[in-house]
Amino acid sequence: MRKNVIWFGLALALLSLALPLAALEFSAYTDAREILVSGEQEFVEAIAPNTTIRLAPITTDYLTFTGEFAGLNPDHVSFEEVFDGLQIVIHDVQNLSIFGDAEQMSQILALPRYANVLTFRNCDGLSLANLDCGHYEEGYCTGGVLGFEDCSGVTIFNCNLWGCGIEGISLMNTTGLDCSFTTIRDCSYSILSLFNSRNISFSYCVMRNNREFDLLNFSNCARVEFHNCVIYDNSSANDWGSGNLINSSGSEILFSECAIFNNNVDELLNASDGVYFEHCSIFNNKNWGYRPFYDEGRAEDGDPGEEYYYEEW
Repeated sequence: MRKNVIWFGLALALLSLALPLAALEFSAYTDAREILVSGEQEFVEAIAPNTTIRLAPITTDYLTFTGEFAGLNPDHVSFEEVFDGLQIVIHDVQNLSIFGDAEQMSQILALPRYANVLTFRNCDGLSLANLDCGHYEEGYCTGGVLGFEDCSGVTIFNCNLWGCGIEGISLMNTTGLDCSFTTIRDCSYSILSLFNSRNISFSYCVMRNNREFDLLNFSNCARVEFHNCVIYDNSSANDWGSGNLINSSGSEILFSECAIFNNNVDELLNASDGVYFEHCSIFNNKNWGYRPFYDEGRAEDGDPGEEYYYEEW
């Protein structure tokens, strides 16, 4: 068992080293016009087909959307009301890339607690890379990080998606998403939710320290794959009913060569139909008897104070 723990430590270390190296290898849509953006107005104006937007690094400033420039680009940008403000919606655009700084990332924050950081609707050929996205203050019930509705051909690369939002990625009626070398962490309700979507791939991603309900959610989805991902220190064991790491309905999901461990859950799966594991290492996923972020005097995440048990899938 000690060898397995050491191996996972090495895997995490190698994955963390691979992220910045991989960031330098990602390229934009080759025929796109390129625009350097440093503020909200420039960003709203720049949204258009066949465009690459480059943002300033995280050390310079963060980008937020107040709705001050609503109506400036009605063909491709709108602002929708949420409980405590407005959220930006990018829509009806093709071959749009939004790139942060490759070495330091660029930060986009949602000021309303109940807004998505970025919402995309009816878009094709999206590329997001080197972005650090989250909320300025934590909210509840609504407001994730990245939301996609009726989209296709989406690429997410070397991004840090963190909570709050309530979850890192939300998909509705989306075909073709490739998410790689990306971290989803510290989200307040789940890791991700996919509805009526297909041809979805997550590779070399880290998903950690998320809570509080079912964590990986799939409804009527086809050809969803997780490859070489590390999923650990998440919690769905709560007072609201059973908590599953994976909640799948009418979907087909494959986990290959993934490490899934140290998750505080009642069950790994709500149902085994349509969920497959190939060459995965899965251990210590159980109800630890406390609720992370709520119970005081507990051990730190990743150290439940008990011997691991190990399953090979």
